[in-house]
Amino acid sequence: MVMMQGGSEPEGDVPPEQEVADNSDYLDELEKLAELHDKGILTDEEFQAKKKQLLGQ
Repeated sequence: MVMMQGGSEPEGDVPPEQEVADNSDYLDELEKLAELHDKGILTDEEFQAKKKQLLGQ
């Protein structure tokens, strides 16, 4: 791990605030997909494909 001089954060890491926001976006999108799946709008295959695509990013 490379540390910046005088700091405690490693170089190249995403700031914690951005990481939380990104995780929140993923959770929101997963919830929307699950709702569409529960309503029968998305098939099992479509839901799994979209979930895999989202989590693979």
